[in-house]
Amino acid sequence: MSLLVYTPKITTRFQYVFRQLFVRILEIPVSFTSSLDAFVAFSGAKFSYAPQPLGQEFHVYASGFLTEQGISYQELKKGEWQGLQVLFSHNNNSRIPFDIFAASFYCLSRYEEYLPHLKDEENRYPASASWLTAADSLEIPLVDAWAVAFLKELQQEFPDLSSPDRDSDGPIRPFFTITSPFKYLYKPSLTKLGQWLQSVWHLKLWDALEQCLVELRILRDPFDTYDQMIPLLSKGKVAPAFYFLFAQKPYEGIATAIYNTKLQALIKGVSDDFPVSVLFSHHAQQDTEELAFELNNVKQLIHRPILRACFYRGVGTISEGYAKLLEQEVHHDLSMGYEETIGYRASTAVPFYYYDLENEYQTPLMLHPIVATEKGLRMLGCKRAFDKLEKLLKAHPTPTAKQRLAFSNAIWQDEESNRPWRQNFLNYLEHHARP
Repeated sequence: MSLLVYTPKITTRFQYVFRQLFVRILEIPVSFTSSLDAFVAFSGAKFSYAPQPLGQEFHVYASGFLTEQGISYQELKKGEWQGLQVLFSHNNNSRIPFDIFAASFYCLSRYEEYLPHLKDEENRYPASASWLTAADSLEIPLVDAWAVAFLKELQQEFPDLSSPDRDSDGPIRPFFTITSPFKYLYKPSLTKLGQWLQSVWHLKLWDALEQCLVELRILRDPFDTYDQMIPLLSKGKVAPAFYFLFAQKPYEGIATAIYNTKLQALIKGVSDDFPVSVLFSHHAQQDTEELAFELNNVKQLIHRPILRACFYRGVGTISEGYAKLLEQEVHHDLSMGYEETIGYRASTAVPFYYYDLENEYQTPLMLHPIVATEKGLRMLGCKRAFDKLEKLLKAHPTPTAKQRLAFSNAIWQDEESNRPWRQNFLNYLEHHARP
């Protein structure tokens, strides 16, 4: 059953958020009209979204946010509905006490990131600055939950209106961001020297000795376990993607010997079994030419087009970072999350298109929300981390929601201190494998 929505003015913001909520989250066909005659004549499920109701129809109050252009300070007017924190709360004549579509657009467009704020030391938007953190709702995909609760309100008047009854095609979507394919081998000489000096300076004498033994080929590189892990990952039927950092310019001591044939052979080998793409460096996020350089190098290496990518340590200024991806015709991004904080940066677990607020249009860049990274999980400890993931997964309000998790190759290392992480990680993948 399709749905018709009346609004006095159909704007790009309006179309963007309505299609996200109804088509991509609830999987309900929706159409729009600004014609009163067409709305009155329609005999199916319908409602109006306007400052005032037309009559006795199902009506949702429109605050006017979706008819604005540009970026300006918004009075959010927080409230609560159905046990959920909400924005754009009001006391006007309406079936629900807040403008759900304005609130959803505010979250999905990342509107708050365009307003003045203090960035963290990595020039990123900090989780602490978000209204979701202040509302203790960062771990709830509120946009998805609002949509499901609103559908229940609609169903009271239109019982035949429903989402498709289907099983999820696998609830989790893990992927790997590989900054160091090997712990010691196949790195630029200066990087190796710096790594060894750091070990000595911090009195990590075994690490310093281990590095020497690996370089002399007496020991195997600790990260060289791909031949063991690929069968295990394939067994879980999860098919995670691998995003390799392929950058020459060092940042935080990380760089890649991109012309090393053995390193290239590793990446090609992984691409035979799993999707492989590029993890853009910190420098690439700042420099369009560097981004194009890294993208083209990986593309030529694996001999496949690259439509997906993510940024090392997450996206910083989204208007700048995503503009660079669009220039290179990258259509999927996996950077919409926080590196050290678990939660939903855009308050949704369903993929959504990046909306360019500066130019007021929906771009073709699809953002895939990340709820947690390995770094954030390790801050909780092993048991708490996987208990948290299980709890978040069970709280998904709709089968269109996916739990996307960013891990590194450190998670599968068979060192004694890491074995609980490795085992819990493999168990989690196997338990939630696709049917």
